[in-house]
Amino acid sequence: MCIRDRIMSCLDPRSVDCLSIMISSNLSKICWMHPFCEQCYDRGILVETQEIHHKLPLSEGGTHDRSNLIALCKSCHSQIHAKRGDRWHDR
Repeated sequence: MCIRDRIMSCLDPRSVDCLSIMISSNLSKICWMHPFCEQCYDRGILVETQEIHHKLPLSEGGTHDRSNLIALCKSCHSQIHAKRGDRWHDR
């Protein structure tokens, strides 16, 4: 479920997603501001945002500031991590 769908489910206060949406409100705002993958959009392709990527990982001192976040589709997000070699390849 994309972040935007989770936000919509938060309209029902009984939703279990409501708490997680409140916790990740900065990330949710990015999804609303950028409903399409920023990398695909730059290439003229409209693909729905599915994930938010930290350009500088939190583990390396990155923050949740907008300047460190990018809205991506799953494919672009996977490609970034594959190039970094920090996900899936060394397991």
